[in-house]
Amino acid sequence: MPYKEKSAIGTLIVILLVYWYYFSEVLALVQTGDIELRTLIPVIVGVVVFTIILQVFYEIIIGIIHRDDEMEDERDRIIEARADRISGYVLAIGIYCCIGYIIANGIGEVRGSIPDLEFVIVNLLVLCLGAAEVVKYGLQIAGYHVAISR
Repeated sequence: MPYKEKSAIGTLIVILLVYWYYFSEVLALVQTGDIELRTLIPVIVGVVVFTIILQVFYEIIIGIIHRDDEMEDERDRIIEARADRISGYVLAIGIYCCIGYIIANGIGEVRGSIPDLEFVIVNLLVLCLGAAEVVKYGLQIAGYHVAISR
């Protein structure tokens, strides 16, 4: 298994763990009724620090194990470019849906039934970003399996 594939697998696992933690914390905030943007700041800072620590730790480990692996080749660049392109589409679709949600709920006007629309929008955008990242690394892993089977 190439270094880049192992890196993508590790990154995907880290992303899934981090987003699981983040959204479980958001759910806890919603259940307690504390849905203000200021309550998200410690959660976001914790998630960023946790992500950096996990990712650096994992990359060091696979870097030591795959010290003698070949450098990035054309196949790696093609797999990464395809995954980036498709994940960009996923992110764009998610952002357009968020914009539609904002328009439908009339941000800047009388809000209606959603008390903290900003809280919802921020978390929808985080969800879109997470979905795009999961798609990106999932497609990279799938790309390596398709390339190996040929």
